[in-house]
Amino acid sequence: EVNKSSFEHSLYVAQLTKDAIVDQFRERTGQRPSIDTRSPDIRLHLRMLENEVTLSLDAAGDSLHRRGYRQGTNEAPLNEVLAAGLVLLSGWDQKSPLLDPLCGSATILTEAGLLAQRSAPGLFHQGRFGFENWPDFDAQLWQQVRQEAEAQRLEEPQAYLAGSDLDPRVIDQAAANIEAAGLDECIRLSVRDVRDAQPPQGLAPGLVITNPPYGERIGEETQMAALYKTIGDALKTNFQGYEAFVFTGNLEAAKAIGLKVSRRIPLFNGPIDCRLLKYELYRGSRRAAPQAEAH
Repeated sequence: EVNKSSFEHSLYVAQLTKDAIVDQFRERTGQRPSIDTRSPDIRLHLRMLENEVTLSLDAAGDSLHRRGYRQGTNEAPLNEVLAAGLVLLSGWDQKSPLLDPLCGSATILTEAGLLAQRSAPGLFHQGRFGFENWPDFDAQLWQQVRQEAEAQRLEEPQAYLAGSDLDPRVIDQAAANIEAAGLDECIRLSVRDVRDAQPPQGLAPGLVITNPPYGERIGEETQMAALYKTIGDALKTNFQGYEAFVFTGNLEAAKAIGLKVSRRIPLFNGPIDCRLLKYELYRGSRRAAPQAEAH
């Protein structure tokens, strides 16, 4: 990563760093280490700000947001860490019902289930962490840490978790992800339109958390406005007494939800400026003027 430096190209800086390290090995051992750019044993992270350099050992290896349970995704899957963050920002107590009526690949529900299960986020990590290749790696200690994390997991979350989507293929992908995370007995999935989504009977109201499409393609404005209006109608009609959180990067379409926003949390989904919008769905819910909905 190179910022505000006399070196303009990060690849050139990476090449210089690699050459310097290789030369040091050759001078000290007489051998040149092999270079594997796809799956290296040791990863380094170099950050150059102006002409000050910080060189760090990468302990993670692969990006930690990739939990390891995903078997398939829809077109725009939500980052797992971001999904977990949405659940935490909602203030969910891990016991009340949590529903996602536009669940896609079920990332929000899966992360909620893992939180309720007290499951450490790295338990499903594929392959080795970067630190496992370090010379001072203590395999016995690492095994002990993993066993302790496994022992803290609850067999089954106490909360009712459910999601739905209109596309059966998307629900199939979601089911595969949930099964890989060991939550197939805990999360209920169904194929249905958002307008037909219903809370569980006989349980106290909980939360709805959902990440609808943003409609980034040209010409989708009318379609998105209709979708967000449908979401608002479904929340108002079917989820009275609940709190709803809608995470979106389309604030114009979000106005069509037509409900009073009680809280707006600015977030980014990658480069997209988004908001997590909270709606308190009172019984006999109050509607707000559409132009005042989201910003």
